[in-house]
Amino acid sequence: MIRAEPVRSLPGVPHRVVHGPQPLQWGLAVDSAPASLDVYDLGTGERVRSFPRPVPLGPKEGPQEAIAPDLSYAVLIDAEAVRAVEPGGRVRWSLPVGRLHGDIAGCAAAHATADGAVVWAQIGEDGDAPADEHGWRPDRTVALAADDGRLLAQAVYYSNQFPLLFPHPDGVHMLFDQSEWCGALRVGPDGAAEITDLSGGTMLHIAAPAPDGSLLMFLEAMWTLERRSLPDLRRLALMDDDVLGGGSLAGPPGFLDADRVLAAVDEPDVLTAGENGAPFQHLLLNAADLSRIGPIAYPDGTPGEPAVWTKPLGDGTWLTSPDDEDLPVRRWRLAPRR
Repeated sequence: MIRAEPVRSLPGVPHRVVHGPQPLQWGLAVDSAPASLDVYDLGTGERVRSFPRPVPLGPKEGPQEAIAPDLSYAVLIDAEAVRAVEPGGRVRWSLPVGRLHGDIAGCAAAHATADGAVVWAQIGEDGDAPADEHGWRPDRTVALAADDGRLLAQAVYYSNQFPLLFPHPDGVHMLFDQSEWCGALRVGPDGAAEITDLSGGTMLHIAAPAPDGSLLMFLEAMWTLERRSLPDLRRLALMDDDVLGGGSLAGPPGFLDADRVLAAVDEPDVLTAGENGAPFQHLLLNAADLSRIGPIAYPDGTPGEPAVWTKPLGDGTWLTSPDDEDLPVRRWRLAPRR
């Protein structure tokens, strides 16, 4: 049996960092609080940096915001602008944020590159572009110099809701995923932003980039997983239909480490759910071929586990967020086999 053992509880870490839109960045948890962007150490659970907001975040606003790898700045997004803010509150630069086409508000995202020199940001409609027959203008995703906000490249296309940006391990591409499609961005040799569509015509979404540069992807219906190469989208592995035991993915899976994938499964088959008939199950998969290794058992009596919300950290550990938020965020690892 595969057993989990606790690394530590993280009572100071907000549950939003596990089940919210913010991905983990540079091994740190990022939380978009109303008055600040807060950064948490996942080893201690302590808040290590707080970036004050020039404009408070509205109750319905949930952008993906960003931090520099060295925490020298954060990229904050509100209804008016995207801004690079230093820890003391000084604003390095700002750029107005437009609505998303069709007047879909609050759909903005940002992420820094691994060297911290460039910020990619989706910032809404391009006001200079001609409108289509619906009165809509295409949206802009821009690459900006982190030090002064200079425009380095711009991609213009129709975006969708719930955008996420995350860097590819090659240091060249910035991946993006939205409600209806996904792709990869890079600054081309001529300074223009190049876009590669990775949705494959089948509503594929990016779960996570693999350490080897391939992509862990899932269909929007959440019933299967694939690994694909970048940029040609060649299929490297396809999960067999019976791996989930009659269930479906409860959320995007991720890499526990280079060799294993961790997935939360909803409504598992009664034969694999265990004696307690838990509504959720955490499964380990082989990263190479997405075959099933087996379910993870948590220590008896641990309240709220297995939780639907889980976030693998890539170093052999993972976070869980129980539905009962009076319980803490927890960090786990696999127990040695007996």
